[in-house]
Amino acid sequence: MGRWFKSNRGSHQDKSEHLANLCGWESVRICYLVEIRKRAVGIFDILTSLCVMRLPFYSPFLRLSFSSTLQIPAVHQYHSPMWLEKSIAYAKRLSEPPAEMTETFISADIRSFACLVGEGADKVEFDEFLAATKETATLIEQTPYHVYAGYEDLVACEYAFFKNQLQLAQSHAHSAILKAREKKQHSVVILSEKYLLRIAMQKGDVQLVKSILKQLDTHLDNSEFWNRQVYYDLYTGAFYALIGALNKMPLAYHG
Repeated sequence: MGRWFKSNRGSHQDKSEHLANLCGWESVRICYLVEIRKRAVGIFDILTSLCVMRLPFYSPFLRLSFSSTLQIPAVHQYHSPMWLEKSIAYAKRLSEPPAEMTETFISADIRSFACLVGEGADKVEFDEFLAATKETATLIEQTPYHVYAGYEDLVACEYAFFKNQLQLAQSHAHSAILKAREKKQHSVVILSEKYLLRIAMQKGDVQLVKSILKQLDTHLDNSEFWNRQVYYDLYTGAFYALIGALNKMPLAYHG
């Protein structure tokens, strides 16, 4: 892997395209993140050793935390809490208040599955990831915007759901919704509602199904939830398809 970044032969673009053909563009993105993080770690270690504490390093460390999360499917390493803790430590040294942000920019954008362990992981790695999300949750409470609030319960819900522990999954889903809704983490809320809908279907709980469908409808009026229509179409469309009510599927499926 290292030769793609260290070799001087050929253009950087040619190497990227060749790697993309071999592994796919998503692999290229993850590989770049891994390499960038390695280089950034060395730089920050030097700066920290020199006690250069007055610069706003909280932002780069925060980015390292997010990039570490994105790397999990490829490397199965859980360094995000470490970088988030460093970011918080530096942020506390600053006297400036956090900048005002709209909900669109401080709401986590979670897609597909919440659990990022990746293909080929064993139970130990799932448990390690779950433990890392719980550790991160305690740190998120110390950040100004609480991005990803409720995420640890969403992960626990998803994990329990696919282990067919429906009651436990339902409990975690409700907890995730309460935490995420308070901090306006819309994708955490709607993903948790998706699992509640699937749980209700498995249990044959008609009243819960109706309640969740109404909750999903309310997202369409939230202008700060920028990709609300995509989530809504996916989850309600899948539900109506499963029960055979094709005429009730969103218009996106009838194009």
